Amino acid sequence: MVIEFYYHPLSPPSQVVWMVLKELNIPHKENLVDLLSEDNNKEAYTAINKYKVVPAIIDGDLTLSESRAIAMYLCVKYEPKDKAERLYPCSGVAEIANFNRLVFRDIDNYQTLLKYLNGDEIFVGTASGPKENLLPKAIAVLEEVEKLLSGKQYVFGNHLTLLDFFVLTTVSCMEVIDTDWKKYPAIAKWKSDLMKLPYFEECHAKGVKEFVELYKEYCAKSASNPERK
Repeated sequence: MVIEFYYHPLSPPSQVVWMVLKELNIPHKENLVDLLSEDNNKEAYTAINKYKVVPAIIDGDLTLSESRAIAMYLCVKYEPKDKAERLYPCSGVAEIANFNRLVFRDIDNYQTLLKYLNGDEIFVGTASGPKENLLPKAIAVLEEVEKLLSGKQYVFGNHLTLLDFFVLTTVSCMEVIDTDWKKYPAIAKWKSDLMKLPYFEECHAKGVKEFVELYKEYCAKSASNPERK
């Protein structure tokens, strides 16, 4: 059975699920939901995800949204039970609890960066850049991740896990302001190692680059709009 995967390549949550599908070699069909054309608001997609966001999957009788729920589901169902280095570690209650704690913490960090980057206002033309008063909170997120990765190759344990995908898409949001990653050597080294993944460019880097270009384009448009408040 082939999973129907609904995504947009510029969407960080979509990138997470895409990388999981690739890492686990799960057969799937990629269905582009063009957010720029508002395909996500059309009945064909809202019938799949009433919240009108990507990603979503259909796996047999199951229709599922929310990237972290999808990623965990894919691991639980499709990752070999005897696999030593699991994307979703589950060797004991304490390990699961600590892993999930970092997953939920990353959600907070992701939302903090999104608020700073101010995309909701930029893409409707009411702002021309990030909310500078929130920059300290954004920097605090990067410093937290830098500390988390200090002296480590991966976010959790000694091998690749879902947390690497989650945290990667979170910190990569800061590419839009040309972040100097030399200030965060542990993050820079970790990202450099992840770049060796065979699907890194297709499922993550290309989308990040295109989003950076789009973000800056809209910032420039808004800055030149005389009607902007």
